[in-house]
Amino acid sequence: MVRETSGQIMRFVVAIKRGLRGQGVEATRAGQVPGVTLVGDANPDRVIVDATDEAVTELRRRFGAFMHVEPMIGHSTL
Repeated sequence: MVRETSGQIMRFVVAIKRGLRGQGVEATRAGQVPGVTLVGDANPDRVIVDATDEAVTELRRRFGAFMHVEPMIGHSTL
């Protein structure tokens, strides 16, 4: 489990909920929230963002009805 710490910037995946894809809502709207930086936006249904915990709370408040906001989990292989 990823623990968010106040003020710390973490990486998240923001994705349009499956049933709402293709209906004109783009995940890039996440970049409108202060404290959110788009890392990649090639796919309008899913973007990677860097955000503070306060910004993630605001993302979920504004867009939670149609977007998933989940911590990005990185894996490394040996």
